[in-house]
Amino acid sequence: MPKALIAGAVVLLIAVIVLWKQLGSADEHVPAPPQVAAVEPPPPPTIEHVERKVETPIADVKANPAPVEKMVIGSDRFFKEWMEMVTPKLSSAAIKCVERSPKDKELQRWQQAKLSYDIEVKNGVVTVANVKLDESNINDSGIEACFVNEVLHVTWTNEALPDLQEHRSITFSPGRGMKKYRQDNKNYVGAASPHQ
Repeated sequence: MPKALIAGAVVLLIAVIVLWKQLGSADEHVPAPPQVAAVEPPPPPTIEHVERKVETPIADVKANPAPVEKMVIGSDRFFKEWMEMVTPKLSSAAIKCVERSPKDKELQRWQQAKLSYDIEVKNGVVTVANVKLDESNINDSGIEACFVNEVLHVTWTNEALPDLQEHRSITFSPGRGMKKYRQDNKNYVGAASPHQ
């Protein structure tokens, strides 16, 4: 094995020497580059030379904004900005009904209300219509009616959303799934870290 390594090294060394000799002989036959007359660089621009052209007045830009590229239905962006936004928007509106209710602290984890609704996006504006209470075991007509009213008035704008209409349902569980939307939960600041 060591003899084979030595023989390989000798062959490699001979190949390097032959290539080096060929490169050396090639350099001798390379013609010199032609002489180019020296050109002075242009003077640096001064304030007088700099002009700024504004093709469209700023007022026209605001009046005619560039069109926003619409999302592709089924894309990751669509999923994030549409599918994952509807429930938080509706739940954030509906939790106000529970927080204003005198029965707020009496609601149990198993109590819930299921609503069905139509949601539409038209020119980037999201609106909700035809909200109906399908079933509920909350047993508080005030909270249930408030859920319907709050969901009905939810609206937001996202210019990149494509126009669409959907029929959906949502289940509000005030004692369980809606806790993260409560104002006191949003405002909560934990205790200082003991490692500071």
